[in-house]
Amino acid sequence: MGEDVQGRIFLVVVDETPEFQAALAYAACLTQGRTGTRLGLLKVLPPLDFQHWGGVEARAEAEARAEAERILGGAATRAQDVCPLAEPPILYIERGTPCEAVRAALNADPAIVLLILAGHAQGAEVAPLVAHFTGRGMAQLRVPVVVVPGHLTHEDIEVLLDGGHRGGVKASSSG
Repeated sequence: MGEDVQGRIFLVVVDETPEFQAALAYAACLTQGRTGTRLGLLKVLPPLDFQHWGGVEARAEAEARAEAERILGGAATRAQDVCPLAEPPILYIERGTPCEAVRAALNADPAIVLLILAGHAQGAEVAPLVAHFTGRGMAQLRVPVVVVPGHLTHEDIEVLLDGGHRGGVKASSSG
């Protein structure tokens, strides 16, 4: 599903956890208004563990891809709702373990320049992708990683990305 794109792509891994919503909002707002930058959405399909006839395997693959496309479409709509983007997100589907799938997407598209992951909400243990790519898996990456805390609200994200000042330069008091 990925396209041939000029420019840069900020890739966020799509899942169905509550924390994903914070990562999606951060990625969409970070992308918004940056010329030549697009949002990329990656849905990971688990490895096929299928030893049945080819027709059954092909049907299972088609159903899994259709479901992934549905989930990606919903995520793309949410991204547009949170921070309207100049261009629709680029959609990626990779099969494998989550770590393998992220590496495959990064290796397949040199336009991806940033990986954005969802961190768990306060008090939860570290998400597996976060643990991997901020630990020993970091050596396998060619791009920086941003981990978005899952408890951040859209308002928190706007303040972080806007530097806490809306509509121009923050006035300073001198005295």
